[in-house]
Amino acid sequence: MVMVDSINIPNSGALQANGYPLESDWVSGQVMGGSGGAVFLTTYNRFQQNTIGTDAAIQAMGGYGKGGGFGGSGGMIYLNGTFPKPTTNNYGADSSPDNLAYFNAQGGKSTYTYGFTKNCQNGGAGTVYWALDEMVYVDNYDTQSS
Repeated sequence: MVMVDSINIPNSGALQANGYPLESDWVSGQVMGGSGGAVFLTTYNRFQQNTIGTDAAIQAMGGYGKGGGFGGSGGMIYLNGTFPKPTTNNYGADSSPDNLAYFNAQGGKSTYTYGFTKNCQNGGAGTVYWALDEMVYVDNYDTQSS
């Protein structure tokens, strides 16, 4: 939990609570993806507004299933302060609001490829919650799950 006046995450910066293993991790054998963690940010914005770089990331993503393992579920991002919110008329190619690219709580993908039920092994979406607006956002991006 972080409670500060303001937060500045520069371009290419990241605040992450991702489950293991990451997509780029090499593991031996079958590994199940861990669930994403939780990011709790409370800012008071008395002296300065929050700034988040255009390619910065705040993540609580589920871990990837490796060697046929299942993906972990997404975590939770809790935002209490003045943070960017999704716009309903500015969707990108993946059907997600363009200005939400840096808030990501999607479930981990699975490498399980046997049979027609392969998408059942992907982790479910986590949540992003804006406390001041009482708004919840749930999006697994391009990861299908059941």
